[in-house]
Amino acid sequence: MKLVLSIIVVVFTLIIVYFFVLGYLSKKGNPIGLIDARLAACEQKPNCVCSEYPDDQSHFVLPINYTVISDFPVSVDVVGAALKPAPEDIIRIAKQAVIELGGTVQTDDDSHREHPFYLAATFQSSLFGFIDDVELRFDSQDKLLHFRSASRVGHSDFGANLKRIEKLKNTILARLAADSLVDS
Repeated sequence: MKLVLSIIVVVFTLIIVYFFVLGYLSKKGNPIGLIDARLAACEQKPNCVCSEYPDDQSHFVLPINYTVISDFPVSVDVVGAALKPAPEDIIRIAKQAVIELGGTVQTDDDSHREHPFYLAATFQSSLFGFIDDVELRFDSQDKLLHFRSASRVGHSDFGANLKRIEKLKNTILARLAADSLVDS
């Protein structure tokens, strides 16, 4: 019985050490950045979501979609608020939302800025310190705010990146709606 208990303790300790090592390793690196003016596609692991590639159903999330008709703003989104944001406003509000949700916005030098309306941020898990990259790109031609969130290490994230993007989208939409009410 003591041998079985000792084996369980050793295995459990090795698993915990493994997760701390993964957390340490995830601190190295930067967000991928844009590839051909688009967010990078997800690898074939379940720890990533992205709105740029609708054909990749296992990783796809909806972008925030804006359409402006004449001088009257119309938003086609999950909230249904009337919005008329400039791309600069969207990125500014997205930065505020990332910070509000506990993320760290990367500086221009760190984010591989290749696009004027690109934002890179990182989020760190509380227990093991895993780093996840969150990237946003506003497509001013199609009026879409695209999202990508991916874990730097490991295979599964138990849906953490999807939940984060949904919270981020809701926070951005709420802030944009509040700003449009202030501007009215």
